Amino acid sequence: MKRWPWPKILAGIACLLIGMGIFPIVSLIWYAKSHNFTPVNMPLPLKQGTYTSPLFKPDLDSYQIDLQWDSSVKSIPVDLDWKIVDEKAHVLQVGSYKSQAVGNEVGLGDYRSKPASLFALQRRLRLKLIVNVHQDAAGVDVEVPRLKVENPEFSLDASYAAVPFLIWAALVGGGGGILLIVLYARRRVGRNEYK
Repeated sequence: MKRWPWPKILAGIACLLIGMGIFPIVSLIWYAKSHNFTPVNMPLPLKQGTYTSPLFKPDLDSYQIDLQWDSSVKSIPVDLDWKIVDEKAHVLQVGSYKSQAVGNEVGLGDYRSKPASLFALQRRLRLKLIVNVHQDAAGVDVEVPRLKVENPEFSLDASYAAVPFLIWAALVGGGGGILLIVLYARRRVGRNEYK
């Protein structure tokens, strides 16, 4: 009668458990490294004029367009228009903002790419953001705000996902690691008994 190779089977199960345990956290890290969550981060002096960002490639379906300060501002009048254009100057999206900015961030609008059927084409586009400031903003002489095109939701989503993924890795992957250690220890003890 043939005996089952239980140590090899259990070692295979242990390796599978380790792989299953670390897969979610590795995929989360890969996703974070493979996407550009802030393709534009540039100073924007709030002086009258037109400002253009460097070219960027969107690789997500939505971005926020924000104006941020390092410190909190009491009240600054902001009056501007913005548009996102491709390399051939085709306008893809427009927006405007005219209000008193209070705090350290102003949401100017959102950029959403085309529906899923056109998304692959959209991802190949190189875009730029053009901002037209209509009037000088008083009170920003001390600090120049930064214009950002970003997807801030991912960092929040990733922080929520990281905790259960780490618990999963500890329970499932850790269980597989313990099983491998036990198998290795039994093998060492078995060899020592036969000597």
